[in-house]
Amino acid sequence: MLNKSYIKLIERLTSAPGAPGFEEEVTKIAATYVKENGFAETRENSIRNLYLTRHGNTGKKPMLMLDAHGDEVGFMVKSIRPDGTLQVLELGGISRQKIQGSRVKVRMASGEYIPGVIASIPPHFISESANTEIVIDIGARSKEDAIQNFGV
Repeated sequence: MLNKSYIKLIERLTSAPGAPGFEEEVTKIAATYVKENGFAETRENSIRNLYLTRHGNTGKKPMLMLDAHGDEVGFMVKSIRPDGTLQVLELGGISRQKIQGSRVKVRMASGEYIPGVIASIPPHFISESANTEIVIDIGARSKEDAIQNFGV
C-alpha cells in the first residue's frame, strides 16, 4: 500500500493547474519533492521537461526512468464578449460535448485564479458559428465588469 506522503504528493501533482505551456506549478512541485528526497540534481529545459539524477548507483541496481505528462487539457482566453463571458481557445484535445457545464479555474495575469463554468447552450439555440465556440462564464455582467472587477 502507498504511504500517505506519496498519496499527498499525487494529490498535489494532479490538483496543480498545468495547461499546455503553463506547467510551471506541476514542475515546481515535482522538483521540490525530489530535491527534498535525495535526488542530487534537477534540471529543466525550455519545454518544461524535468530531468532528475540520483547519484550512487554502482551498477548493481536497475536504473529507472519515469516518463509522465505534466500538462492537462486547458484553454486560453481569446476575447471577452460584451456580456462578460470569455471566448476561449482549446489547448489540447477536448470533447466539446462532454465539457459543457464543467467547472474551471481561470488564471489571471496576476497568477491568481477565479472560478468559472463552461457555458452550456441548448442545441436549438446554437447558430452554426456559435457551435464552434467554447465560452466560460465567470459571473461578470459585462466586458467592463470582467476587466475591472474580475481582473480578466
